[in-house]
Amino acid sequence: MNRAGAPLETLHKNGQRRRQATVAKVNAALEHMANQRTDPVNVSSVARTAGVSRTWIRGEPSVVLAIAEAEVERLRQALDHT
Repeated sequence: MNRAGAPLETLHKNGQRRRQATVAKVNAALEHMANQRTDPVNVSSVARTAGVSRTWIRGEPSVVLAIAEAEVERLRQALDHT
């Protein structure tokens, strides 16, 4: 047992739920930012919009990739409208 008295499996599941909730916040922020199409999409702007830390984002390679892809798409759309 750990210091809280809960089995390690419970802690692991709680951690997974927290991560999923944070990923959901980031996805919602990316969707919101895609609809706005004005601000650059980068780690700092996504972290600010999602209310998560930049450190957490940088520790999640799939999230960093999603941010890069969103910025590329934003730039493509900006070029299409010129």
